[in-house]
Amino acid sequence: MSRKLRSWLLRRFGALAILWSVLAEGSTFQWWFGLMVVVVATAASYILSYDEQNTKSLNLVALFVFLPYFFYQSYKGGARVAWAAFSPRKVLRPYLMKFPFRIRPEDELARVTVAAVLCLFPGTVSCRIENDYLLMHVLDEGMFDMDETRKVERLIANIFSADLSQAAVRE
Repeated sequence: MSRKLRSWLLRRFGALAILWSVLAEGSTFQWWFGLMVVVVATAASYILSYDEQNTKSLNLVALFVFLPYFFYQSYKGGARVAWAAFSPRKVLRPYLMKFPFRIRPEDELARVTVAAVLCLFPGTVSCRIENDYLLMHVLDEGMFDMDETRKVERLIANIFSADLSQAAVRE
């Protein structure tokens, strides 16, 4: 077993053990069952996702920078959507847009994470990834901010140590 693989397995085991502890609310009752679940989950994770040639570690500093930004944007977006929904004069203009990725196709996990995170923001739904684009449904055309969407993409690219192309493809 290579040192890189051993390190990956220990980190994954530790993360899953912490997750189990949080889900079990710190209870040590039936810890043997939790240990078995964590071992099986680590093995399943290895079988399904480990690629020794292409393993990049997560940038935890970038993750902790992203989390407050995410919560703030979620709150701000929720307030804007609620205002738009309850405002008698506000006419919503929903539309489908193509968001051109700057994250390269090789960093598929980062692209999928961008789609998932944007879907969690109020007023947006990620529909599908097509080639170098993310097809998104936006509740109101005036509420969409391309600069904020680019910032989300950049922050997530930093978390996954993904490369960004210099210019996004425009259509």
